[in-house]
Amino acid sequence: MELSNTKRTIRRTLSAIIILLAALALSGCFPGMMAQQQQSVKTDPMYSPDGLKIAFISTHDGDPEIFVMNANGTGLRKLTDNTAVDAAPSWSPDGGKIVFTSDRSGSFELYSMNSDGSQQQMIPTDVEGM
Repeated sequence: MELSNTKRTIRRTLSAIIILLAALALSGCFPGMMAQQQQSVKTDPMYSPDGLKIAFISTHDGDPEIFVMNANGTGLRKLTDNTAVDAAPSWSPDGGKIVFTSDRSGSFELYSMNSDGSQQQMIPTDVEGM
């Protein structure tokens, strides 16, 4: 049973990557993307808990930003937009929030935002005695 779930997860992940790359290359969402195609990196695809959306990182504008799109390749949205490195998106169990890392404060910290990109805020991680 566990092996079939693993195979299913691998197939879904590979399918998502293929859809993502095809959608980004062909959709025309990014002006001049075909010229930038070889310079751009897309990574860290993460399905939402309901399997309907994918959060991922793209460097098409020069620095890593977080994007979300529907699992079928439509509805591409850029959630972060700054000169910092935004990376490692992870969905909350209910799919309402995304946690990620960013160096926008000068060092890497944890941040959270709503799944639509609103209310981006740093998560305090200071723990005394550690």
